[in-house]
Amino acid sequence: MSLSAWVCWSLIAVYDSTLSPVGGALLSRGSVRGVDAVGLDPAGAGRTQSVALQYRHDIRSDDGGSGRIGVFGVVPVGAFSLDLGHEWFDVDGARFRRRQVGLTAELFEAMSLGASFSALSSKHLELSGHVWSVGLLTEPASWLSLSLGVDGLNRPALLGATREPAYVFGAAVRPFYGEP
Repeated sequence: MSLSAWVCWSLIAVYDSTLSPVGGALLSRGSVRGVDAVGLDPAGAGRTQSVALQYRHDIRSDDGGSGRIGVFGVVPVGAFSLDLGHEWFDVDGARFRRRQVGLTAELFEAMSLGASFSALSSKHLELSGHVWSVGLLTEPASWLSLSLGVDGLNRPALLGATREPAYVFGAAVRPFYGEP
């Protein structure tokens, strides 16, 4: 991780209307672009110039091996980008998968609009469902990103309750030459 990326993480501001944590995913809203944004910020995923693939994992041995593993990709085609992701989660013994597909359109050189559809599946029915998210990302300067989004636009029924949409705002400052 570059020094600029580390400083960017330390300067992120996020607002989540539900005031509920979602495993740290909101901390990346507005601060990541391209394949790094798949699964986190629908509009950020389209901010790439080339095909990209990524493998992520976060396994906690001190927590009984719970965590997640995922494979993600972005394919830009003109002013649009298609993103795909597949993650396997094991949280407190409950296992589930999330498959995602998203589409991002570059509205202007420094602004993109994205939407994503996630399908959650598990043998535990309360961990299964579908989630729609939308986002708008703008980079008015090379060192500044602003992101607005609505996660759970379709009011998904998860964990035995209907989830209200989360209205999310993120801002990131990258003080060293606009590096992500």
